[in-house]
Formats: sequence, structure tokens, C-alpha cells
Amino acid sequence: MSAIRFPQDAFQQTANAEVVSDLLIFQKKDRPEVLSEYPNWVSLGLTEDDLPINEYFLDHPDHVFGTLSTKSGPFGPDLAVLPGEKSLGELFSNITVPHVYAPSVRPVVIEDTEHPGAVPADPSLRDYSYGIIDGKLYYREGDTMYPPAVGATPEKRIRSMIDLASKMHKVIDLQMEDAEDQEVEAAQKELNSAYDTFVKSYDRINSTANGRAFSQDSDYFLICGLENLDAKGNFVSKADIFSKRTISPTKAAVHCETAEDAMVESFRSLGHIDLSFMNDLLGWGENGKDKIVKDLSGVIYRNPSFDSSDWYDGWESSDQYLSGNVRTKLEDAEKAAESDPRYTGNVEALKAVQPEPIEASEISIRLGATWIKKSYYKDFMDELFDLHGWQRRDHEILFEPMTGRWSITEKNHFSYDNVAVYETYGTQRKNAGYILEDCLNLSATVVYDTDGHGNRWKNEKETQLAQMKQEEMKRAFADWILKDPDRRKDLTDTYNRLFNSTRERTFDGSYLKDHLPGINRSIQLRPHQLAAVSRTLLSGNTLLAHAVGAGKTFEMIASAMEAKRLGLCHKSMFVVPNHLVEQWGKDFLLLYPGANILVADKKTFAKNNRKKFTARIAAGDYDAVIIGHSQFEMIPMSKEVQTEYFNREIDSAMEAMEQAKSDYSDASQRRFTIQQLQMFIKSMQTRLNKILDKGSKDDVINFEKLGIDRLYVDEAHNYKNLYFYSKLSRVPGVNSGSDTAKTLDLAMKVSYLNQLTNYKGVIFATGTPVSNSVSECYTMMKYLEPQILEQNGFNNFDAWATTFGEVTTAMELAPEGNGFRMKQRFAKFYNVPELMKIFREVSDIKVSEDLQLDVPEAERETIVAKPSQDQKRLMKDLSDRAKAIHQHIVDSSEDNMLKITTDGRKIGLDPRLFDPNSFDDPESKVNLAVDKIYSIWTDTQKDKLTQMVFCDFSVPGKEGFNVYDDMKNKLIAKGIPAEEIAFIHSANTDAKKEQLFSQVRAGNVRILFGSTAKMGEGTNCQDRLIALHHLDAPWKPSDVGRILRTFKIKKNVEVTDNGKIII
Repeated sequence: MSAIRFPQDAFQQTANAEVVSDLLIFQKKDRPEVLSEYPNWVSLGLTEDDLPINEYFLDHPDHVFGTLSTKSGPFGPDLAVLPGEKSLGELFSNITVPHVYAPSVRPVVIEDTEHPGAVPADPSLRDYSYGIIDGKLYYREGDTMYPPAVGATPEKRIRSMIDLASKMHKVIDLQMEDAEDQEVEAAQKELNSAYDTFVKSYDRINSTANGRAFSQDSDYFLICGLENLDAKGNFVSKADIFSKRTISPTKAAVHCETAEDAMVESFRSLGHIDLSFMNDLLGWGENGKDKIVKDLSGVIYRNPSFDSSDWYDGWESSDQYLSGNVRTKLEDAEKAAESDPRYTGNVEALKAVQPEPIEASEISIRLGATWIKKSYYKDFMDELFDLHGWQRRDHEILFEPMTGRWSITEKNHFSYDNVAVYETYGTQRKNAGYILEDCLNLSATVVYDTDGHGNRWKNEKETQLAQMKQEEMKRAFADWILKDPDRRKDLTDTYNRLFNSTRERTFDGSYLKDHLPGINRSIQLRPHQLAAVSRTLLSGNTLLAHAVGAGKTFEMIASAMEAKRLGLCHKSMFVVPNHLVEQWGKDFLLLYPGANILVADKKTFAKNNRKKFTARIAAGDYDAVIIGHSQFEMIPMSKEVQTEYFNREIDSAMEAMEQAKSDYSDASQRRFTIQQLQMFIKSMQTRLNKILDKGSKDDVINFEKLGIDRLYVDEAHNYKNLYFYSKLSRVPGVNSGSDTAKTLDLAMKVSYLNQLTNYKGVIFATGTPVSNSVSECYTMMKYLEPQILEQNGFNNFDAWATTFGEVTTAMELAPEGNGFRMKQRFAKFYNVPELMKIFREVSDIKVSEDLQLDVPEAERETIVAKPSQDQKRLMKDLSDRAKAIHQHIVDSSEDNMLKITTDGRKIGLDPRLFDPNSFDDPESKVNLAVDKIYSIWTDTQKDKLTQMVFCDFSVPGKEGFNVYDDMKNKLIAKGIPAEEIAFIHSANTDAKKEQLFSQVRAGNVRILFGSTAKMGEGTNCQDRLIALHHLDAPWKPSDVGRILRTFKIKKNVEVTDNGKIII
């Protein structure tokens, strides 16, 4: 009937937000109508600045309460409405009341050459669903519906499944409405009858034929849930919905007796404290809100930072208000109490929860930590180097925040008679200035010799001497930094302010127990799951770092459904491993049978279908959209967002490269850093050029237009390889990532959602947030809490690393295996409690011990094989090759340490992989493994228990010797039937893998061979698993976790590692 567009400051006072908003006035009609003509207000026009605007406001400019303008938004130009001189009241008075809008209309024209017979969509038919209109079968897509091109039998199947879906919706709706038992039972009886009739004619719903006919319908996964299936996909029984109440209805309380009860109901219904809502429940009248505040004194607090003049707004529970940065909150409360004594209670409560101050003796202060004042490093250098007068002025310490790089000026111009610089803390080859600079940059000092022709090599003796001086300098700094009382107090206060100001919030989800509307009432979430759901609703971005078996899937599903119910989001997207997409869809509807979800399959993201599917996401009011990791990457951000992102990354890398050119004293490190940055810039530029190339533009709807405002990423460790610049990128223990397309894509989308939701719309889930390196902890923080990193001064990884870690140099076994070498690693960590405080601001960490999961105990056995004569001979050859490489006798294109390391691993596994003429030693690792596997197979025949054998070298089926076939043949020769032995390589599709895993779960295949990669994530066949055999040393603890799951057959498990030690 009418519409009004408000100026962008209309809700500034009430919601503290500047946003363009509309008031739309509709008149409800008696019944739905199929339109033959569309009103023009469903269409967009363009402003004079070519920005989209509804045609209604072009026809009625007086209904725009301000001046149309353009502003720069985070993702390109946005439409703005600047306020005018007249008040809103005056503007309203100028509009004729009642103002009934008589829109101009345009005919509904259906131009669908692909689907003959297309007609305007009937509003009663759900989008992307089959329906029967006037006796005819149609399929609806958007504003049109058309007769599907199907045969007679498939059409009969579809018509029957439409009826089944309708009857299932009726049962669900009645339960949601908390209807009487008789009504529900009558609807269940109708559903039972329809299902039985369907099965007699068309087989089970989950059959291939029925799936082929109905899989494009929005209700397909819903009706699939009518059948309980076993692991092989065979029918077991009807679902509980046929005979039981399976859904918890929405039961809003109408009255509460106490303020405490009203507060709990406020959280259940609204997700926050609302005194007006609580007072309505209590019925306490005009002064009721004051009574609530009094009754809940010490339980709720008003946050003075809440921007509202209404005293009854901005109240928080004690667990929320008395957590987070309580030091800043105390400062705010004290300031507020100066003018309003009602905040005195806030001050007292916050003082009581301030973290205990960390004493100077408990703080590890490292050279190079960026939170330390630069002037303190300068004072240390002046005193340690005994600098006076002009020398103090000439030798400055500089810091570049963007790169995190420290540099010392005029390092070559120290006085040559300065003993401290050239003897005590330096050497003649590397004076103390260079060594201090290396210390500040977490680099080990290295001394090189050259031949004058561009060739150089490390001088081991001089390097060792310089590194000894480096350690002496670090000890000198540790002794000096806290000696001065004023400096010690300043540093202690600074550290406490930066890293000891937060109090961890505890989340209790008990208020959600039995109060999750729409959930399957036969499934009870455990306390830690309810707490996780509560956390995602009440805090913000969250990392669910829960152990395998904790139930992360249900946590995320319940979180999404509650977030939508409470109005915290409109549409959630779940990004899950490709092979689990369908299972996720089934699990979602198992937990919430009435959920409206959209599940992708392999066909939906084929090039010809991609545009249609993304349009379907954008058009639908889904509770959740579930897609695979690789499919997620196919949905692009807009051209403007990508261009801005890549330009920002290129500019940052260019700046870092210029800094690297002038800062690095180590020429090798300088070349490496510049080369890495150049590769990164080139990669970014290539991607940017593709975006700018209109010819390569995919017309898929971009991510911002899908309406997604909440993102759940399952198995998020797959995205930990996020690139970040670091001068430590060559140091083992630092995973600075790469510019892989999928991590860049996720980084852009997370950045967009962080801005859109104020860091409250991204949830990661993984059982292994940190597996290879502690630097992965930084990566998770960079995704989920970049604003916290910035607040703490961690603008880059190196700033983070200098506070919480240290690069150490230690003696370790050389790769060629014939001696030892000095090796740098990022392997020492400090101030860990403070690091965990920051990490836990977004991380919900639950390990198996916390959850008391019913997992088996593992007995780890190391079987040591003595090296054969062939192995000793070949290892000697590796040593000679390594020596030639170190002495630059051989070109790196012919031989290098990577080749030697790979050859060494082959020789360690079986020398025949390197030299086919080697002897098959009966006591070799492979033969000892064969004996062990056979022994376990024999001892567990009664229960048909299974074993998995991991081998990362020697793929089966290739010409020549391979370990897989060798072991299989030996096991068969000992008496194991060939059909009980399988290679994962034979299952090259998801369907074949699932078929193989079901055979293992059934005990028909009892020995499964494969690599760590192929039998990693998604390999769920542990029901009868009794032993793992690792022929290669596992690189990560998660590599042995496959067996440590809840068991159905046996709980005592033997994990063996043949020839290597599991740490």
C-alpha cells in the first residue's frame, strides 16, 4: 500500500546504528492470488549515480525522508539517505493519510525456451519443489513453474512423494504447535498409511530410483528421514515420527513468579536480558523493572558503555559483565560512578574479579618483544656497548610495524677499539650491532665465507662463536631489563595491562535443556554441547576445539537453529568436507526434523548448474545451506571486494619487500625473503588480473548477495595454511602458509562476515586446531579474533612470536643419518598462560579427559628392526652424497637434500624400494610387520576384528617392487584369504570408499592398507578395529587417532608402530 525510506540516522539514538531502512505497509488479502501482472515495486531502478533503488521511491520521491546520496561502503559504493532539516514528524504529516498506493503494473511475461509450458508460479507451491496444481504436475523455480520432463512411472513416484512430504509436514507442524495427542496420532496414522502404500508400489524412499526422481525437491532429505538405515544403507525400521512425538514444540512462558525465572526465560526467548519482557512475565506493573533490578542485584549489571539514555536498557548477566577485559570495564565503571552512584555496585564487583597482578619475576621478557618500548632497547644497547656522546646519537634502533622488522643504524661504524662490540658481545666477523639486530629479529647469527665470484658457504667455526656471543647477549638483557625499579614497574604494569586484563567467561547451557524448539526430543544434548551452543549465541566468533566424539555436528546444528530463532542471523551456511555433505543433511534433519535446509550435491556445482544453485540460495529463506569445501570456493566474492582485498595484500607485500631489501644483514635470508614476497605478489596479481578480466567473469551470484550472515566451517584445520609474512618463514616450527586459493577465499569471506556481524558470525570446528606447529594457533586467531590481535599490538606474526616464543638452536640428527648438526627451531614458548587467555577468548576447548568419552585405551608398541647390511651400505652412500652437496661439488638440479631425505625414508622402509637387488631380510621392518599382522589376525578371528596398515611410500599396482603387494602376498602365503585384504587405492570414488568401509565395519575385510592421506579424515570404519600399524613414522598425533574412538565391539586396543617411535 505504501512505503517510506528513513534517513540513515533514524535509529542512531535507539540502536546506535546508521543504516538506511524502509517502512513497508501491506494489506493482507483474503486468499493467495496468481498474478498475471507484477506491480512495479517488485523491480529495481537506478538513481542518477547508477545505484539500485526500488522503483517505488523513484515514483514517490516525497516518501524518501532525506536526500539520496552516495557513500563509500566496505565493499564498494552504497546508497545513503542524508537527513534534512525537517523532523520525521513533519515529514510524516506531509503524507496524505490514508495514502493508498495504486502501483503501475507490468504483464508477467514468461520467456522460458528451456521449459515449454512454463506459467507464473502458484504462491502455494514452495520454491524448488514439485507440486500438483489443477491436477497437473509442476516444478517451481523462482517466479515460474513448469511441467517437468519425466516419464509416466517417475511422475507417479513424484506424486506419491509429494503426498508423503505433505503428510510429514502436517505431523511436524502439529507437534510444533503442541497439538493434542489425538490430532498428532491421527496425522501419524495418515502418514503410516501413505508410506506403506508407497513402499508397496515404489520400494523404500532411499532407493536409487526414488532418489533419481525426487532429489531436486526441497523436501527430498526430509522424507528420506522417514527411514532408519544401517551403515550399508539398508532399511532397518521406520523412523520414530511415525509413532512418537519427536519434536519439542515452542512453549513460551506466559507467567513467572520470580525475577530469576524471568531472566532465564528472557535468555530462552530473546537470547539476552530484557527488563520489559521480564516485567510482562512477572506482571509487576509500573515499578516492576526497578524491583527486578533490586531482586537481581549482583546477578545482573548495567553496562555503562551501552549507548542509550534509558536506564532499563543494556543489562547483562554477571557471567557476561564480569568477564572479558575487566580492567577496561572497571575504568568505564569508575568513570560512570563519578556522575551516577548507581554504578558503585559495578565498581565493587569488577574490583573483586580483577586478575591477580603478574609479578616481574613471572614474566619472560624476550629481546625483540614489540610490547617493550623502543627506548628501553636503545638504553640497553648504549649501556652494553659502552656508547657515549656522538656514538649514542649515531647508533639508533628502528622498528617497522608492518614487517615487524628491527634494524640498527650504522652497524659498520662502531669504534674499532670498543671491546664490548668486537670481543665481549661480538666478534671480528660479526660485531655486537649485527648480533643484537639478529636477536631483536629472532634470527640466529650466521657467518659466511665467499670466494669473490658470488659463491659462499657457512663458516662453521665463526658461526658457532657468533652464536655463543648471541646467547651471552640474551643473558645480559635478561639480567639488565628488570634491574632498574622504575623500568621494572613500567614493564610489569604494561604487561599486565596488555595481557592480564581478561577474565575467561564460563558458559552454562543448562537453561537450554528441554528448551530448544523444534529439536528431536529423543536426542538429548550433553551438558558440554549445550554450553557450546550457548557460547556461540552469547559471545561471538567461536572455535569449537572439541575432541573426536564430542558431538560437534549437533552443537553447530543446534547453534544455527537457535541463532535464527533468536534473530541473531537470517541464513547460516555450513561448509563441510565434500564426502560428508549428504550425511550432514541427514544429521541436520535428524536433530531438527522440521528444518528448512538446502543441501548441495555433486551436480549442483557443475558449471551449467552453479548459477541456478546460487540463485536458489539467495532466493530461499533457509535455516541452513550445506555445501562442501570445494563447492564453497566456487562461490566468489564480488569483484569490488576481491579487488580491494588483493590490492591491500599486494601493497602490504610490496612494502615488506622494500623493507627486506634494506634491512637484512644476511644476504641469503634477504634473497629468500624477497623471492617469497615476489612469488606472493605475482600470485596475487595473477588472481587480480583474472578478476579484472571481464571475459573470465563467472555470472554466479556473489557471496555477499546470498544473504548468508553466519558461517560454520567443519574440519576447519583444512584451512590452517593461511599465508602470513614472517621473517621466520624458513624456521622449522613456523608454518607461514601459502597463497592457496581455498585459504585466501575463506579469509576474504571471513573478513567480510567479521565486518558484517561485528565478529559474531563465524564458527569453526575441529578436533585438531594445532597439529604441526604452535604458529597454527596464530592462524586461528587471525581468522576469528583479528581485532583482539590488533588490540594487543600483534599486527603481524613476528610481534606475536617475540612475546610468546623463541627460536632455539640445538644439536640434532642430520638428515643423512650419519652425524649431528646445529638446527634452529621455533620450539620454546613463554608466557603461555597469557597466550591461552587470548586464545580462549574465542576457543571452546574440550579434550577427551574433560568429556569422559567412552574411548579405548591405547597400548603403544615400538617394534625395532635392526638395519641390514644393504641398508648400512646405502646409508653410507647417502652420507657421501650429502657431503658432496654441502661442499658444492654437485649441482642442486642433480642432487639435493630433499632427494637424500626421500631416498633415506625409502631405504628405511625397505631397501628394495631404492635398490631392487637388495636382499629381502627376514628380520626387516616389513617382514616383522607381516608377522605381527598375521599374529593379531589369528588371535582375533572369533570376533572378526580388523587392522589398518599405513604406508606412505610405494603405491600398489606399479611396475617393479612395491611394499603393498609384497606384504599382501606374504600374508596370503601365511593363510589369510585374499578377499580379507584390501587397498584403499582400489576405492577411487566416495561411493566405493563407503562400500569398502562398510566391509571393514562388518569384518569381511579385516586388513586395510593405505596411506596417511587416503585413510585420514572421513575414514570411519573403527567398529571392529583392533590395531594400527605405521610403517612410516606418523607426523602428527592425529594420525593415530583413527582407532581412538567410541567402540562398538571391543575397547582394548593395540596401536603398533613398526620401527619408529610414536611421541
